[in-house]
Amino acid sequence: LLAKNSADSANFVGAIVTDTSAVVTNAQLDVAKDIQAQLGNRLGALRYLGTPETAEMAGPEAGVIPAVVAAGDEAVDNVAYG
Repeated sequence: LLAKNSADSANFVGAIVTDTSAVVTNAQLDVAKDIQAQLGNRLGALRYLGTPETAEMAGPEAGVIPAVVAAGDEAVDNVAYG
């Protein structure tokens, strides 16, 4: 670097480093925002798919695990493996 003194050189290098850091940080923020938007879209789709449109679709036990499943389905549990 051609400068009148070392302070000018240091200021010049410092400005380059600061500008580069700002560009990298902004790029990282943009990537993070894109990922956050994608995850938000996926979560929205899951909520939509999991929401019953009518009371008939929800059924009387909406959100309740049936007792047979909660206790273990014996027909499945007693299958011999291997």
